[in-house]
Amino acid sequence: MFRCWSSRFCNQWALIAKRRLATPPSECDVVIVGGGLMGSSTAYHLMLHDPSLRVCIVEKDPSYAMASSALSLSGIRQQFSNEENILLSLYSLNFLRNIGNLLKLPGEDPPNAQFVEQGYLVLASEEGAPIMEDNYKVQRRCGVCVELLSANQLQEKFPWINTEGVTLASFGYKNEGWFDPWTLLTYLKKKAVHLGAHFLRGETTGIVCQNNRVNSIEVTSDSNPLTLNCKWLLNAAGPWAEQISSMAGIGDPAHPDPRMHWGLPVKPRRRMVFSFHCSSSTAQGLRQSPLVINTTGVFFRPEPGDMFLAGKSPVKDQDPDGLDFRVDYSFFDEVVWPDIAHRAPVFESIKVRNAWAGLYEYNTLDQNAILGPHPVISNLLFINGFSGHGAQQSVAAGRVISDIIFRGNSDIMDFTKMSFQRVIDQKPFKERNIF
Repeated sequence: MFRCWSSRFCNQWALIAKRRLATPPSECDVVIVGGGLMGSSTAYHLMLHDPSLRVCIVEKDPSYAMASSALSLSGIRQQFSNEENILLSLYSLNFLRNIGNLLKLPGEDPPNAQFVEQGYLVLASEEGAPIMEDNYKVQRRCGVCVELLSANQLQEKFPWINTEGVTLASFGYKNEGWFDPWTLLTYLKKKAVHLGAHFLRGETTGIVCQNNRVNSIEVTSDSNPLTLNCKWLLNAAGPWAEQISSMAGIGDPAHPDPRMHWGLPVKPRRRMVFSFHCSSSTAQGLRQSPLVINTTGVFFRPEPGDMFLAGKSPVKDQDPDGLDFRVDYSFFDEVVWPDIAHRAPVFESIKVRNAWAGLYEYNTLDQNAILGPHPVISNLLFINGFSGHGAQQSVAAGRVISDIIFRGNSDIMDFTKMSFQRVIDQKPFKERNIF
């Protein structure tokens, strides 16, 4: 899910970027390709653990005009089907609650991630109810604050909702909602810089490997070629991750090691968000609504000023790969609006005010994150393929990667099921709650 930001935020980061090192060290302990939430979180956790590290983030567009981190709607939830995703989001949630202390900088006010704790409400049809019940058991085992509601209970709690076609609902009544991703990104970066990380505006053009290890990467910065030697390389390139990994020979069918034949299954997929107005007198009761996900996958949530956001992931055969940022308003008229107006009849009278498109880094294998080292190129790490739940898990994922670099595992969660090995084995680790 995505959100748009004004140019003043992009200008703010341009100023931040100037604070640290136009020319990074040629010898780095860790080079991170991609300076969004994933890369910045990893840099922060690395520097927090060992401020003597030489960490360099390479970011081709510090304005983040097309970055998923800046365009994200940044919902946060624990309503997942896999324990690993629940644990990642719980860690990030606790971080957000304490962001004012954790990312505070000398001489500045504590940051506020503006966490809106209004919950997630997921609706299930008769067909989807058994899956929801299975997911609920996993969630409760992990301590998630969630309750199941019958259609009658749903109507009683949310009188504005039309329960036709709803058999069961799952309501995350605590620890779920949405937050400001730009604040999180800005202060992760600023704190990482404060601790000693280096940020370089540049585009990665090549990766040099020898004896199944990354030796260095080639970067073009302000038309100048640079070589950065590194002990570790992290691919945090979001929707561009497959392109980066291929520079290391991953996905090369001619490689002598058959494990290298398997490419990183992460593709850019367009997601559109529509912002619309619904008058206060009409939408009474919806101001404190949770983020609602209909049985069809269409979602909506409230915003300040009688505004709402809505959208939907396209069906499989209408969801092509590609760097497409165009907005198709007919998708709202023909797919989104009829759906939300049926579920919440007050939306029959609305006015679209804005819309934008961003990119999911979509894992075509199983819509789940790929974390950790490559089985062949052992010092090449992945933090890719989150398929729409990356912003909310970025803090935890960065901590996991930092843990892997320092000791090979993490106390947040066992990342084994999310490793690249499952790509080679073609054993998907499916997450059933992807919207």
